[in-house]
Amino acid sequence: MRAGHERALEGHAARAACGLLALVASAVAGCTEHTRAEAPPAMRSPPARPPAEEPVAHAAAGAAPRQPARTVVWITGDVLISEGMRRIIEGEAALEGTEADAYARILEPVSAWFARDPQAFVFANLESPVATRRNAIDRSTWGGERLVAIPLNMPEYALEGLRRAGVDGLMLSNNHALDQDEEGLEETLAAAHQHGFVTSGAGHYPRVTWPVVVGEEGARITLVPFYDGHHRARLDPGTPALADLHEDSIAAFAALRADTELLIPVIHVLGEAVDFPKPRWREWAQQLAEAGADVIVVHGTHVPLPVERLTVGERRVPIVWGLGNFVGDMARQATPRRDYYRGMPKDQNPMLREGLLLRVELVQGQAVSLRFLPLWMNDDRYVRFWGGFERAPRFRLLPVAACGAPISPPDDWPPELRDEMMTWISARRDHLVGHAGLVTAGCRPGQPELLPATALVAP
Repeated sequence: MRAGHERALEGHAARAACGLLALVASAVAGCTEHTRAEAPPAMRSPPARPPAEEPVAHAAAGAAPRQPARTVVWITGDVLISEGMRRIIEGEAALEGTEADAYARILEPVSAWFARDPQAFVFANLESPVATRRNAIDRSTWGGERLVAIPLNMPEYALEGLRRAGVDGLMLSNNHALDQDEEGLEETLAAAHQHGFVTSGAGHYPRVTWPVVVGEEGARITLVPFYDGHHRARLDPGTPALADLHEDSIAAFAALRADTELLIPVIHVLGEAVDFPKPRWREWAQQLAEAGADVIVVHGTHVPLPVERLTVGERRVPIVWGLGNFVGDMARQATPRRDYYRGMPKDQNPMLREGLLLRVELVQGQAVSLRFLPLWMNDDRYVRFWGGFERAPRFRLLPVAACGAPISPPDDWPPELRDEMMTWISARRDHLVGHAGLVTAGCRPGQPELLPATALVAP
């Protein structure tokens, strides 16, 4: 890992050459080849199992025993950049470096955690095209109680910032992937591959997805993206499209069961600021579990949801109902002086500043380990406004301690505003870990750390 926790593209290629990452398409109907913009960067598959008729070499006497295979995957929630956040990034870049440098600094407190697992694979949901803007935001629709779809678009420097932060793969099956039309999805795929990302969840119909298989035999983790949105059933071949969740795609998902040790569907849902799972979500979760899912991960609500466990026969399947956002400033108007109430405007809702990272570790022959890192999207515009700051805005994605001081506040926050902010952030931290159901017993005050979920450690 380079200084500043950058993960260079050549490092990514080296890991792939060692067999860490493979894209496997043969088990999904219509995904036996990759064409046009959706084709991922060239990767080598893990070492194949030797044919039965070939002798297997045995270790020489006295040789060290082979270590069990081990694989680590981090899964994040949604990546978003608003116009306001873009201005913050570009303002920082005007003072130092480039926009990609500024975005990497925003992510640096979390990328340091990725750097602790240099062989891990980091998979994020890119909830925005990176394309020519074809559909502008209609600002006349803002305000009021009605939710209005806003066509998103992200500057390309965000991709460079994500790569520097250590993100390896991008999930594209979400409700904003087509915001800049089908051409925009093609441009996004091309830009992502140019920056060295593995992509899944979007392509050209019928080749819209392929499982992302990470690790060597004995500890393979397979990620399969789905979008639980508006299924476009009738499409011409070659049409840019998403990996929708429906009966046929669940059947194809079940066919992957035999070729991996850990099978994880990652589902993007519709439900802004919904903080408990909808009944219909439980229906397809049951279907995915019966199809062979070992862990089910959900994002799309922009707020964290509880972690539960689903019993299917003798199996117990963990379900992470919502990771919240990975990074974004949707709650830019949330402040200590605005009390939360259900249904409040999303830009004032403090839950949208809370997030979770999921770390999945699989060691050959052992049970899977799931741990969560609580996050806080720290925007100091409130402190600057009331403190009369003249400096540029500051936004940082911060890991949160489960007890004691949740974060280390900036040195230039005035004492009275620092106390007010820290009291508020502490309350939001308590909500986050309590609502998600994370275990805080034995936590070290003021020290962010990976936490288990109560539902997964209970007998």
